[in-house]
Amino acid sequence: MYMNYEGFYDEQGNSDKEGAIAYEKAKRQQLIKVSTSTGVIQSRVQEYPLCPAEAFLTVSTNDFPIVELRQQLNKVVREGLHIKKGQPCYLVRTEDGKVIAKPDLSNELEPLWDYKPKTKNLKGSLVIYEYPISQPPKGLYKIGFDPYRQASSSATSPSLASIYVYKGTHKFSYTRDTIVAQYVGRPYNPDDVNRLAEMLAELYNAEIMYENEVTHVKGYFERRKKLHLLAAQPDNVISKNIKNSKVARIYGIHMNDQLKDAGEKYLKKWLLQERDVDENGNMILNLEMIYDPALLDELIQYNRKGNFDRVMSFMMLMFQIEEDGEEKVYGDKIENENVKDLLSLLPKLYKR
Repeated sequence: MYMNYEGFYDEQGNSDKEGAIAYEKAKRQQLIKVSTSTGVIQSRVQEYPLCPAEAFLTVSTNDFPIVELRQQLNKVVREGLHIKKGQPCYLVRTEDGKVIAKPDLSNELEPLWDYKPKTKNLKGSLVIYEYPISQPPKGLYKIGFDPYRQASSSATSPSLASIYVYKGTHKFSYTRDTIVAQYVGRPYNPDDVNRLAEMLAELYNAEIMYENEVTHVKGYFERRKKLHLLAAQPDNVISKNIKNSKVARIYGIHMNDQLKDAGEKYLKKWLLQERDVDENGNMILNLEMIYDPALLDELIQYNRKGNFDRVMSFMMLMFQIEEDGEEKVYGDKIENENVKDLLSLLPKLYKR
């Protein structure tokens, strides 16, 4: 469309391609800032496309910020950010019971980076973007877990297990509100994924929010005597979205239509949350911290009828964030009792 764009060609009909493209991109950025609906931006893209794919773009009923998500997906794929920032890892338990992460230095692990995997090997791999801080306070890290239901594995099955580990705001950390680890895959035994979730919870000192209709998750943690690693159901979120709710499953969350409505709303709000400003004065959104191309693709393709494992596990995180309070800052208290005692003595030592 940038050929013969109004105002960007001379009397001989020569087009100023660079100027037209720059103008259109600036126009889109302006719409993103002022529009209340992603449909407005999608319509603009369709009417003034910069490539054939945009010309045939179908305006989606998906209420997520499609244009911005597509921009981030293109950036991640173009720059290989998922490879540069993510490290495939193994989790192992030491003799003293401590969980540690070991990078895959032999390049044997195969993360699933496609929304619809192009490989028959669906085992997947843990990917770590950021290791936990030393002695992380409870609540700083959160885990969203969408397990798969069947015990048998099939290379043609669309259902995958999905785990995302999220880091909130820590007073002494540079990074915040971002994914620090993920796993997507389908091993033969569902307990292999449950075991991975357990070890991630111990590594990051986090609780696991999961869809509690899948009963094998709670069964596994009961057998392991580690129910404390499962997040309690988000009562405040449930009471805000379901009147006279009588659900009492204690752990996890039961995803009915009302809670899907709420989860989509919370997720959209998080994606569009402004977190910083770049060198050009443009707002940086939370969605620009997502480096998993498959998650970005799922968010773009999302609808209620399809199978979107990554989106559902990410939604589990949104319920935890909403329940916990968005603005909560961790690490603002001195936890070490010896340090507390020393600080309490200082006024006496310097008393005149």
